[in-house]
Formats: sequence, C-alpha cells, structure tokens
Amino acid sequence: MRPTAPATALVLTVCLAVAGCGNSTAPRPSPAKAGGSAPSARGESPAKPAKPSEPAAIGAEQPWTGTQPGKAGTEEKISATATALSYTQPVTGISPPGDGLGLPEGAVWAQVEAKVCNKGTAPFTISQSPWKLSFADGSQVRVTGLNGGDLPKPEFPSADATVMVGRCISGKIPFAIAGDKRPELVLFEPEGLRSPLVWKVPGE
Repeated sequence: MRPTAPATALVLTVCLAVAGCGNSTAPRPSPAKAGGSAPSARGESPAKPAKPSEPAAIGAEQPWTGTQPGKAGTEEKISATATALSYTQPVTGISPPGDGLGLPEGAVWAQVEAKVCNKGTAPFTISQSPWKLSFADGSQVRVTGLNGGDLPKPEFPSADATVMVGRCISGKIPFAIAGDKRPELVLFEPEGLRSPLVWKVPGE
C-alpha cells in the first residue's frame, strides 16, 4: 500500500532536518600530507632519473620502449634501458680528428660511455647511431662511424649488434668536435622514439 502525498512530504522534511541522512559510512578523503610522497626505502640514487622537463644526470638509467618487425608481419615490443655512463672531453692519448671530418684546427675527440640493456622478451639490435651530442646554439654532433685504431676500448658497436634478452651492450662512443665547444646534452634517439632520452653534460 503506497503512502499518500502528505506522508511522503513528511518523510522528506525529516530527512533534510536530521544530519547523516545520506551514507554516513562512506569514507572521507584524507587530506594530502605535506612534503609529498615518502622517500624510497632504498634511499636516493647518486644519479637521479630525469623529470619530464629536465635532463637526467650522467649515470642515470632511463627506460625506453619501441617496436620492431616480428614474425608473420606482427610487431614485437622492445623494452629496454639506456644509460649515458660518462662523458669525457678531450680524450687524450690518441691522434686528433683528421682533416677529412671537416673540423677546424684544434678539433678534439670527446667520448660518451654508453650502455643499453634488454628488459623485454625479444632480442633487438642497437648501434652507435642513436647517440648524439647537443650544443647550446642548437647544433648537434653525430657519431663519425669510425672504429678501431687507437680509439678507446671497449668500443660501443658501430654497426648493428644484437642485444639478447636479459643482456646488455656497453662501450665507448667517439665524437669529433671543435676544441672550443662543449656540449650541453647527450641524446639517445633510436628509431620510433618520439622524444629522445636526455642527459646533462657536467661542467669541466
């Protein structure tokens, strides 16, 4: 038997007048704690990963993902990390860059020690070519493609080398630059990566 209209109005009036007519058991959001999230139990790493708007410190490992052709026309996912372990300028003990590289007199060798690790489920190939140096004036220097000779060892592969699952490839990458210039950034920009991974070159 349905209540009459006056009875319904009475129920509404009582509900509005009494506190807690709604769901009193619903949890209330807790206020945000001051100071942000708690520090990691493992403590801070000496080389902090990059924030979205700033480069990482030299030595910081950065994750990257991509795709490569798989079997039967499918695509395999690449899951990996890249690290610019160190930057050296000038590299001593070797002959200076030759005239054939188009650099002025006084050009020097610089060197990035790099490491790439396979964290996924399929092997992929890597070489020196995704690594670059970036300068304050907007210019960039690519790898020369040179290897062997008296260049520092071990060398990062200049041609495509396979990174097996669970394994890493590391080595030294030479760059020929004008002796009066020092880059601001080390870039890693493999094919298919929308935005390069970036490390800040430390001061002299």
